[in-house]
Amino acid sequence: MKGWQIFEHSVRLVLENLREVLQIALLPLALACGIIFAALLALGLPLEYFLSGRLSARPDVTARSLVLFLALSTIAVLAFVWVAVLWHRFVLLGERAQGWFPRFPEDRILAYVARLLLLSLLAALIAVPVIFVIVAFGLGGPFGVFSVPVLVFLVSLFLFRFFPMLPAAAIGQPLGVSDAWSATSGSMGAILVLIAMGLVMNVALGVLFYVLDPLLPAFAMVVNVLGNLLIGLIHISMITSYYDYFIEDHRIA
Repeated sequence: MKGWQIFEHSVRLVLENLREVLQIALLPLALACGIIFAALLALGLPLEYFLSGRLSARPDVTARSLVLFLALSTIAVLAFVWVAVLWHRFVLLGERAQGWFPRFPEDRILAYVARLLLLSLLAALIAVPVIFVIVAFGLGGPFGVFSVPVLVFLVSLFLFRFFPMLPAAAIGQPLGVSDAWSATSGSMGAILVLIAMGLVMNVALGVLFYVLDPLLPAFAMVVNVLGNLLIGLIHISMITSYYDYFIEDHRIA
């Protein structure tokens, strides 16, 4: 099955290149974490509220703090984009990091951010018909509990066909919306497998963190950070391999 081959290949890309993973990801993530932690500490906000996503639930958090939280989240996204661009270029172009200070290809990063914004717009356009159906037919009650997961799944299913625009932006290759859609025709089976495996990885890490956190909170946090790094790069590798197979027409063993 092509989806499983792409997933397996993506996992191997990460596990067989762990040194490259660290050389690409360590500095961007360390800088982002340092800025975020320093800002939160300066505000007197416990770090666990940012890490757990519960910051907005605190009654004493002001609007100013929430604005800062959004700004810090933007820094985290930029760090992710930096890592993603370098990883795409490593896999597709063989461009290796020179030492522990990875280059910052600002033109490719800006192009990548532009594609992310375009994908966000496409996600909204895909979601509108589904939301309309849910509202029009009053699908509340027991089904309402499942409406959000169904919405996310359907959006992800169709949006994945446009994901090759991200690796293309990273390596400077032109790839428009219609081109991406045409080139990935017949890939829905592979997409289903990739989405399913991505979900399994994230759920497994979440369960592991849930089990370890009450017993060894510090160790659980380390496992969570490293696990998210590896899983994040596997997700990026899946998009890269998907691009390589359907756009570049390279075979995946």
